[in-house]
Amino acid sequence: MIDKRTSCIDIKVTTTFLEKESTLPNGPYRYRYDVKITNHLTNPVQLIKRYWKIEHVLLGNAEVEGEGVIGFTPIIDPEESFEYSSFTELYMPYGKMSGHYTFIDLMQGDQFNATIPAFVLTYPILLN
Repeated sequence: MIDKRTSCIDIKVTTTFLEKESTLPNGPYRYRYDVKITNHLTNPVQLIKRYWKIEHVLLGNAEVEGEGVIGFTPIIDPEESFEYSSFTELYMPYGKMSGHYTFIDLMQGDQFNATIPAFVLTYPILLN
């Protein structure tokens, strides 16, 4: 199901540690992640599914799958973007997320996956 078109879907993720919503120092640690998805194909696409792998370092991994993102299955026209924010929490001060989105090419009817690049979730005090 993965094909060469995945490089034509640009996915950028930025993260923010939510100190006021976290329980310090023992957790859970809450993070917001902001996602920007840009379609560089010549056809419109629709995001129909998501898959996340959440790595909790010492506590193992969790997997999350579902339809769309934050209740939407957005259609993204060529050279347009869709942005959204979501949240996750970890029970350790460090973790990582990665995964993929499944899209459908609305002109050709083909489904394909686009990789979500891995990103780190870190309690900021660990960076000092």
